[in-house]
Amino acid sequence: MLNDTTGRGYERGSGYGTNGGHVVVRGYFPGPTAVAIGEAGKPPEFFQELVFVTPELAAYFLTLKHNKQRGPKNGQIAAMAQDLSGDHFELTHESICFANGVLIDGQQRCEAIVMSGVGVRLLITHHPNGRYDAPMNTGTPRTVREILRVPKGYPSVFSVLRALERGSDTKMKMTASAAREYLPRYASLVELVRAVPRGHTLIAATMGACIWALPCNQKKVIEFAEKTATGEMIGRGNPVYAYRGWLERNTASHRWDAVMAALNCISYFLHGEELASVHTGASGYRAFCSRRRALRVPNTPSPEVVLPGS
Repeated sequence: MLNDTTGRGYERGSGYGTNGGHVVVRGYFPGPTAVAIGEAGKPPEFFQELVFVTPELAAYFLTLKHNKQRGPKNGQIAAMAQDLSGDHFELTHESICFANGVLIDGQQRCEAIVMSGVGVRLLITHHPNGRYDAPMNTGTPRTVREILRVPKGYPSVFSVLRALERGSDTKMKMTASAAREYLPRYASLVELVRAVPRGHTLIAATMGACIWALPCNQKKVIEFAEKTATGEMIGRGNPVYAYRGWLERNTASHRWDAVMAALNCISYFLHGEELASVHTGASGYRAFCSRRRALRVPNTPSPEVVLPGS
């Protein structure tokens, strides 16, 4: 049995926005299946219930958020929505929390449910005497790297490869479930590129570009990665020299620009051509996508997504 979605709710204790048994505070209150939590002989301190939160109910919850609530984090919301759409959501102890009927925790999850259009079961906590500004022991959230137990930088490289597979930079946060999908697909290739001398210093954009180009000429791509990492045996006109210089001058550049720059330089390097200036257009990316399609490399975007190149 689910909680009443009208917001009238159910009165379960004193000081809970009621007057003579009638709700006078607009909010979301414990339903008949909620479990009271507290010390024996004293009024309950919390109520908890398991609720199937539909997109419509999540949208209603958002109308009840505290007026000091922080703004939505669009990248995090989009990433969670992707997990929901891909049926990767898992029920955990984390809950949506209401204090006297007002939403004080769980805004991003509600936004993700609305964005995905997918309902899920969630634990809901009601805190009759809670405050939005009450101090909370939030702990230290585990990173994707810690959850998957992979070396530092792997999730960032997976994020680059996801963008390359989709044909554009999604600017979407990499979640643990999304990274878990890319782990068996690319982990060995990440290790291959990282194995070059000083390979651990390569940024995610460079590693992702090298991995994308690997099927086209593994030996030359690994050489490009090594020379980029070490800076040895290169001179003016060498695409590696041009790329390293571009990176030094564009430390604050967008990651997608760095990926496109790397692919353009790798393309020149593979063809043995000199390069004086680096551009961030998609010509190199399109060329590698065309070559990967010819080689039938899985997870390469179709010509409808990325135009053919040469």
